[in-house]
Amino acid sequence: VVSVVATMWGGVSLSVAGEATTPKPDTQSVNTADATRIRMLVERLKGSLDDPAVQMEASRSADSLIGIGAAAVPQLSGALADDDRNARVWAAYILNEIGSEAADAAPALTKALADEQTKVRLYSARALGRIGSTADDVVAAVIATLEDENCDVRHDAAGTLLILVRKDKALGVLRRGLADPDVGVRCSAALAAGRAGPTSLVLMPELIHTLQDKNSSVRTYAAKALGKIGPTAAEAVPHLAKRLKSTGDGPESEACMEALRDIGPTVKGVVPALIWALTQGNKPARPHAAVALGRLRAAEAVPHLIAALDDPDSMTRMCAARALGEIGPPAERAISLLTKVARNDESSLTREVAQRAIKMLRANPQIRVE
Repeated sequence: VVSVVATMWGGVSLSVAGEATTPKPDTQSVNTADATRIRMLVERLKGSLDDPAVQMEASRSADSLIGIGAAAVPQLSGALADDDRNARVWAAYILNEIGSEAADAAPALTKALADEQTKVRLYSARALGRIGSTADDVVAAVIATLEDENCDVRHDAAGTLLILVRKDKALGVLRRGLADPDVGVRCSAALAAGRAGPTSLVLMPELIHTLQDKNSSVRTYAAKALGKIGPTAAEAVPHLAKRLKSTGDGPESEACMEALRDIGPTVKGVVPALIWALTQGNKPARPHAAVALGRLRAAEAVPHLIAALDDPDSMTRMCAARALGEIGPPAERAISLLTKVARNDESSLTREVAQRAIKMLRANPQIRVE
């Protein structure tokens, strides 16, 4: 239960007399789930975040209320409107943990999507997804939450939307979202398209267009979404390669390489784009390109990865060594240079990875060990 506190509040384990302790759930309340005891447990959810004892008590009560389940839902629904912010956050969290048995809380959770506390909105969005209510007012509120100021809330609202409504209807909402004037809505729509995976194939034209969005975060999520579509997103490869060459370092560049990797080595243009990033891309991109090529077992990249073992950047050398080990037999000719790296590289981590790569290559029965 201490881990619950750490998850919800960003805190650390509580301790008594120097010993880490895990609070025990109130088992009596689980066995005798009467309204009075539930009310008492809900009351214990309130209090200052600065008081470890209060938070331990709240954590214990939360665990007990989760165990009680459906019987606690009416009072937890009421706690979502409590003046105490801690009580509201805990109530939303507990209802999410209760899951489908908390169906009666859907109206209260829907209202809580507008709560001033980020975590209340976050857990309410998650709980509605687990409950699975498809009522029009619930769906409308979740769609509105795609505009939330907090990215994590938008993320969970997007995932919930895909659960609550038919995929075709949800994808229609996302198509409109990708063209929305508000950057937060476009971010959320691209993020949700990624969560939809291969189903987002119908959105590929819009996602390709979104690679040119004026906002880098939107472009990043669009690239990731295209990767999640998989090999059928072959049409997107030239656009991702072009974006990779025009962007600097950072999340967007990494997202393009990740997308190319996820689309796969059998699609024309994927491996050449990653080789470009390894050989001509900026310094921060080179290690990511090497990792992607290794995971793709890209035999045609072997000469370029061997050359990268002499790169001035130790991270690039290390990732190139790792990639060569993953590629297997086509990288047999790299063993001699990997041996030199394993002995002489100035980075101990690179030496260790090179040694591991040599073992991987020599362990392969297709490689002749001299």
